[in-house]
Amino acid sequence: MWICPKCREKIEDQFDSCWKCAGESLKLPLYDACDDNLTTPKKVVSKPKKVCTALVMSVFAGGVAFLLAAPDLATGRDKTASRLFPYAFWIARWILSDRLLLCLIIAQFPCYGVGFAWAWCRDRQAKAVAWIVFLHILFAFSLSLLNEVERRYLTWPRN
Repeated sequence: MWICPKCREKIEDQFDSCWKCAGESLKLPLYDACDDNLTTPKKVVSKPKKVCTALVMSVFAGGVAFLLAAPDLATGRDKTASRLFPYAFWIARWILSDRLLLCLIIAQFPCYGVGFAWAWCRDRQAKAVAWIVFLHILFAFSLSLLNEVERRYLTWPRN
């Protein structure tokens, strides 16, 4: 048996189209591959909905991260902020511009959302999350080491 993706009607395997709505694309299997028990079919999410969901969630996560980093950004310290926005601090470190830093901070999490949406549309969401988290932690750790070296041995003027 399979389920019509348009009207969710159960259809016998011998039929190629749905008797109720004439839907014939994306036949959803009703039986589990491991055993012949009836299972609930997976919900099919459209690409635009995946992209919108990923972008909204990433903007929300970026807003929360920005609120957590706001005290550091206001006082000029970058201990928490550099861990939450490592890419922004990496790039701004070499260009030495606070305006660019703010733009990069605002753009970082929506960029994560775009990357995740792209991976989600290709059913690779676990790899995307692992890759984003791995790179984020790697950059945050290396940036914190660089900041420690800078605090101890160097002084860089900021605009």
